[in-house]
Parts: sequence; C-alpha cells; structure tokens
Amino acid sequence: MALPAVGPAAIAQAAGTVDVSLVDSVGQEWFELIGDRDVVLSRIDGIDPSTAAGQEQLGALDVPALLRSGTTLDEVARAATKDGVATLTGLEPGVYLLEVADNPQTRDARVSYAPAVVVLAPGAMTRTFAPKAQVLGVSAQALTACNTPRWLNAAAPGTYVEYDYSFTIPNPSVDGGVGVYEITLDFSTGHTIQWEDSPVIVRAAAAKMLLRLPWLQPRGEETVVKLAKPTISLVAGGKTTELADGPGYTVALDGTKSATFTLTEQARAQLADARRADPLAHIEIRVPTKANTSGPWGTPGRGEVLGTLETTAHLRTDGMDAVRTPVDVEKTSHVNVVTRKACFLPGSDDSGSGGTDGPGNNGPGSSGPGSNGAGGSSSHGGAGQPGGGDGGPGAQPQAAGPGEGAQGSEQGGTQGGSRSGLASTGAGVLGITMLALVLIAAGLVLRRRGRGGAGA
Repeated sequence: MALPAVGPAAIAQAAGTVDVSLVDSVGQEWFELIGDRDVVLSRIDGIDPSTAAGQEQLGALDVPALLRSGTTLDEVARAATKDGVATLTGLEPGVYLLEVADNPQTRDARVSYAPAVVVLAPGAMTRTFAPKAQVLGVSAQALTACNTPRWLNAAAPGTYVEYDYSFTIPNPSVDGGVGVYEITLDFSTGHTIQWEDSPVIVRAAAAKMLLRLPWLQPRGEETVVKLAKPTISLVAGGKTTELADGPGYTVALDGTKSATFTLTEQARAQLADARRADPLAHIEIRVPTKANTSGPWGTPGRGEVLGTLETTAHLRTDGMDAVRTPVDVEKTSHVNVVTRKACFLPGSDDSGSGGTDGPGNNGPGSSGPGSNGAGGSSSHGGAGQPGGGDGGPGAQPQAAGPGEGAQGSEQGGTQGGSRSGLASTGAGVLGITMLALVLIAAGLVLRRRGRGGAGA
C-alpha cells in the first residue's frame, strides 16, 4: 500500500508559531513613543522538552551562565514588528531564546526589552509573548547619621552623608560594545566634598541597595564603613566587581559643585559582556559627602529643618536603538538637614563631626543657644566649602537657628551666661527676703508672748 503524501497542511500543523506583542508589553500609548523593533529567535540546543530529562534540564537552565561560558546560539528566525506585533513561523519543537533587537524605526532609545525563553513541544506549538520592557534609568538612596524615628533619612550639620546610586546598562550594539558611559553628580550648596585615603567606622541609618523599588525596604541603624572616596562597582550574575580608579574610570571634580565619572574602554567592554549575559546587570556608585557644619544648606530652613541638600545624578550612555546616539537620563534626590537635637536620640550624638544647629552656631567651643551642646567649631570645612574656612560666615557668632528657641539674640554665647547669672542673683535675693520675713514673724510672736507674761 502506498503511503499518503505529506502535504503543506500537515507540515503547517507540525510547525510552531511564536507571536510577539510589544504593545501588550508597554501599552499602546507608550509603544507609540518607543516604536517598532526587530524580534530574533535563537535555538538552545541539547534540550528536548518532550522528555522527562528535557524537563529537568529546563528547570536547571541558566541562560546568562550559558552565555558567559562562551556558548553561541544559532539564529533561526527574525522579523520586524509592525504596529508592535510580529509572528515567527515554521519553528520546530525545542527551546529558544527570544530577544528584541534594534530597529531603525525606534523612537525612544532609552527602552529595550528583556529576553525570554520559549519552549515549543508537541501539543503546545503556539506561544504568545509580551517581552518585559527595560528602561535606562537611575535609582538613588542616601545613608545618613540621624537615628531618631522621625528623621532617619535626614542629616545634621557636619555629619556624614553617603549617596548610593544604581545605573542600568544599555544593551550592546551590533558590534558588541558600549560606546560611552558617563556619570555626572551635581551637588547643591551645603555639601562638603573632601575625599581622603582611609575609611572610618560610623553609625548610620542604612537600607540594602536594590535596583528596583529601594523605597520599599525598611531602614534601621547599623554600623557602616564611612567611605573616604567614591567606589564604582559592576553588579552582574550575582557577582560584584569593583572598578579601579584609572584603569576602570577617570573622575573630574569641580570643587563642591559636581563630579564626573567616565568609564574607560576597558570598563565599557566589561559592561557589554555583563549586559549580554545578564539583562539586570548594572553599575553601583557610592559617593561620600558631608553636610556643611554651617549653613546655608540648599533651600531655606523652617523649624527643625535647617535646609535641604539636593543631588542630581546624570547618566549619559548609548541609546538602545539602531542609531546608538547617546541619551541622557537623570535622577534628583533630597536630604533634609535638621538640628542635632532633632537628628540624634539623647546620648547618641557620638559622630564627632563638630557640627552646629544652623546659622546660629556660637563659635568654637560654645554651648550657647543653637549649638545644642555639641561644642563644635563651624570653621574647619574643606577647601571650597560654602561657609567654611577662616573668616567664613560659619566662623561668626550669629542668632540661633530656626527652632532653637532663641528670641532675636545677637550676643551669641554670652546671652545664655547673662540669663543664668540673673537667675542666680534673683534666687539669692528671694532667699534673703524670705529669711527676713521669717525673722520678723518670729520677733512678733516673741513680743506677744512677752506682753502676755507681763499681764499675768
């Protein structure tokens, strides 16, 4: 008996199909800003999903580790999306890696899409995917020394403030590299930028640094290493690699205004390799600063808040499109500067920073109004520090800062001494007066008794 011929319909029934929708991934409105992309499907050999052994292999599959080991995947299908949708057909059963690549029609170069594993097996030969969008961006948090529940995220004058940033990495270009990666940090008035050679240990309110939603993490007080200078690290595949100053990056510091970190070609090659193997690869940078010992601190103060420090982190790197024109993203963060009384729990102000409570500091060693008993000098700031240095505004005794209870005094630390002297004198006069009244009363009683005895 002759076997029936296998016609086109039978072949089509056996072939697999993968539908990709970028619109479902980001929504119609955002997609119109991003534009169409190319979709690429590559086969991962050696896994048969129709067998029990293949299912075990799928459970242990680690694509980033596979790519890091040097394994290359063969491209089997490619298509450009039209209005955000593409269909890849004629696929055999197996395991594939779905990637969204560059496309000349892309309009928002800050966006790429995470790769996904596609499994086609008999009985499940049609799959639909909406790849997850990945956006170039910056997340930020500040580590500060305050430990009162209300002001855990605030700093006091003269205390340590560390800014921790996380920067995403663009997908590599078609030539496999990242052309530019530059980070600039702008600092508002009120920061001291004076990097040294050796770290010290301090107490600070801290939270674990996360790439996503760091504000959901609880904060608590812990002992941390106060950095002496910035650190830049590449985080990928569960490993953290610190980049070296010089071979890894250069830094240009503009006084207390800004710092620019430019990654070298060697470091950018590391970034590209890491990003290719791990879509969540990112750069972390930790920057030590200090709130000036005397104001102003950015914005005007009010009550316990003496001012607000502001920093803006700018990332300039490759656009994630076919043109690869550099794009800029930024993130601005704020830290309140509060009085030392508001910042520290009683008996816990052991920072040794010598800061004072606002413009009303009373000079070196003074414990008058505004100093909160800190007894620190406000004139030992580093070069370029607003309000620091000999002869600066912080070296002159002035009225007490906001919320410190001084009523328009211009006498600095002498007013507290005068008031306490007057209070002591008043108490002495009052004591003498009371003693005189007692003696007079005693004399009257004795006189009456004397008269009574004479009349008897």
